[in-house]
Formats: sequence, C-alpha cells, structure tokens
Amino acid sequence: MPNLDYVIHMTLIMNANLSNCMRQYFSKLNILDNKKIAIVGGSLDGNSYIYQIICALAAMRAGAQQVICIMPQKVAEKAQQVTLDVNIKQLKSEYYVCSDDVSTILDLSADVLVIGPSIGYDYDLVRDAIMRLASRNKAVTIIDSHALLAIHKHIAQINDAVLTPNANESRQIELVVNDLASLSKKNNFLIMQRGEHDVIIDAGIKHTITTTKDPKIKIKGAGDISVGILAALLAYEMPRAEAGI
Repeated sequence: MPNLDYVIHMTLIMNANLSNCMRQYFSKLNILDNKKIAIVGGSLDGNSYIYQIICALAAMRAGAQQVICIMPQKVAEKAQQVTLDVNIKQLKSEYYVCSDDVSTILDLSADVLVIGPSIGYDYDLVRDAIMRLASRNKAVTIIDSHALLAIHKHIAQINDAVLTPNANESRQIELVVNDLASLSKKNNFLIMQRGEHDVIIDAGIKHTITTTKDPKIKIKGAGDISVGILAALLAYEMPRAEAGI
C-alpha cells in the first residue's frame, strides 16, 4: 500500500530518470514559470492517488512551477493529508472524475493536460469524462494509465495526443486497432510504450530505445515519474519525439 514514506522514496530517486538530453533543457527552464500543467485523476481505490502526487512531484522536480493535481472531493481531502507540496484542486464530484467536471478542468487552460494517473478502476464511470477531455482540450494532452484502459476501445476517436501505455495497456489497445504504428500515424499520436525496452512511435515512425535501466526505477510509480517529466518537457515545447526519448 503506497504511503507518505513511499512518496518520499520515489522523489529521492527521480533523478535516475533524467537523461543528459533533458538536463541541457533544464538549465533554461525559467520559461516554465508561466506554463501550467494539470494532472487529472485521483481515486480512493487502493490509495492509488499517491501515484498522481508522484507524477506532479516529478513535473515540479523537472522545473515546472505551476502544477495542479485535479481530484474528486473526497480524494483531495485524503491527498491533502499526505502532502502540502502539491497544489490540489477539488472537483465537485466526490469519488470519481465525471462528465460534469469537464468544463471546470478545461477552464484552467493548462498548457499540458495529463489524464489518467490514479483515475480509478470503475472505467464505466470515468470513460465519458476522459473522452470529452481528450477531444475538447486544445493544448497538449497526455493519456496515461487507467485512462487508457477506460477508453481503449474508443481510442481511434481521439487525435493529436500523447499515449503512455505500459506493456499490458498496449496489448489492450492492439486488440482493438491491431497496429500501434498505424494508429499513431492516422491519429497523430506519440506513443511511449514502457517496458524492458521502451518503444517510441511518433506519427507512425517507431524507435526502440534499449537502455540499461536502474533497478530502482522498475518499481511502482516509475512510470508516473516519467509522465511527470514528460509533461514538463512538453510544457517547455520540446519536440514531442525528443521529449519521449
């Protein structure tokens, strides 16, 4: 069960995910002062909102100054007991992000909108909200984790997004679309598939990244760190394929 000690542990190993390429951008990250990253998710399922907090802390560690965790009311109340370092916005909904929250989220006018960390396991409840957010958001959209599982059967209805599936989530999407490269090209997706070897597919062009990964970043929450860093880099307007690599 993740807890405050787990969050602290994960923040201490964040630098394991920072490449030299990223670091050269970080020296100029004062531009991020005016950029806003909104991370939509949060549920009480297994206290999984901890991973949303980890994602936000990673974006902040990468230089972003305005990072907001957007959570349902009851989830936000619990999360505020865990950390005072993250800006948490409560939604009107109590336990899960729902369609009535969409306008509130979009009105924040985030430069990068991350949908998915800890958004919950009741996919029927959250699916419509995710689809509306992904379709109506005018800025950079990253769809991660359970949000991908919730909408995988409808993923072809979305365009111009960044998808960050793990191996299992990729398999679920491929059961519907057959080929991720074709989906990426047709819908203008950047797909970052995390696994033993990370795979980056940008508008149909596939890159396999073979690296020796630090064992510390294979534990739960490592993917959330990657997504947080990615959000910061995209807010900085780094080309998305370079940010993914």
